[in-house]
Amino acid sequence: MEFVVLRIFKCFIHKEGCIYLLVADETVESKSRKSTFGQGRFYSSVLQTAINSVCFFGFSLVEVDSEKSYFLGLNQVVPQRTRQGTHSSRKAKRAAGKGKPKGRKKGTKNAPQKSDVAADAPEQTASFRTFKTFSESIMSLLSSLFPGLNLSYLILDSAYGNSKYLQLAKEKGLCVISELRQSPALFFLPDTPQNDTDTPNKKRGRPQKYGRKVDIKNLPDTLIVSEKTENGIHYTIYQFQAYNKEMPAFLLNVVSTKATNLKTGKVAYRHLFSNDLQLDAQTMMAYYTLRFQIEFDFRDLKQHFGLHKFKNYHQTQLNNMFNLAFLALVAAKV
Repeated sequence: MEFVVLRIFKCFIHKEGCIYLLVADETVESKSRKSTFGQGRFYSSVLQTAINSVCFFGFSLVEVDSEKSYFLGLNQVVPQRTRQGTHSSRKAKRAAGKGKPKGRKKGTKNAPQKSDVAADAPEQTASFRTFKTFSESIMSLLSSLFPGLNLSYLILDSAYGNSKYLQLAKEKGLCVISELRQSPALFFLPDTPQNDTDTPNKKRGRPQKYGRKVDIKNLPDTLIVSEKTENGIHYTIYQFQAYNKEMPAFLLNVVSTKATNLKTGKVAYRHLFSNDLQLDAQTMMAYYTLRFQIEFDFRDLKQHFGLHKFKNYHQTQLNNMFNLAFLALVAAKV
């Protein structure tokens, strides 16, 4: 079905030379019945809690000039069943273990350390698994149907701003634009240059990677790139390069916005980042603002094309309904 949608996009919508952004996000729809395929406990940003629902992951292409979004596809996020077995079987296992000596057997050694992929939390989530498989199919279709498509950035919500998503986007030839949490642990580059190899007083060990910690609320004025005042709010925009220990493999291009209410004196912060070090602050902010266009696609799918009140329960019926819904959405825009 994604192939059909992309053929429609190529015939009726695509414009040569236009800049496009690939936007990904997920939406949650509450379901009370237990027989729906893929139903689980998913976090709802509207209700600010986990609810009994189904979750869908979607991709959309946003045209920068017209600021219009064209939905590419929708895939269901299926939770992994971690608790297996009935209550009686678990009770029998506990009973069988009673009376055994505590501790491990004499002579046993420590288990080998888990790999980075297995130890990292995002790899284990159902959302990341869906994102990985779905992005591979979307990118392969885009590269085959649009060999000259001007597509360089993947726009993600703050929930996906971690090293695994950045690494996966890098493998696809894309740079990520996302948002950091309110109090990010950022570190400047080292202030002192590293000694040359010919210098006899060269320090041993690994070269210093992290400099002083970034005080996000007291950034120096030398990092200011622009200032403006609108509707009684003064905006100060900073841009700098820094490392985040949660994403140690990437040097981040950070854009921090400080909004000060001139009447009340209250201050709010927002921190965007990208692994494209050449991207300027205004372009990064403009591109990330276009991320919200996929939310309008989710709204249209729920209000006009049945995603809000579907009555399907089985996997095949759900996939058919999802595909027809976003196909109707693209056809309506054409």
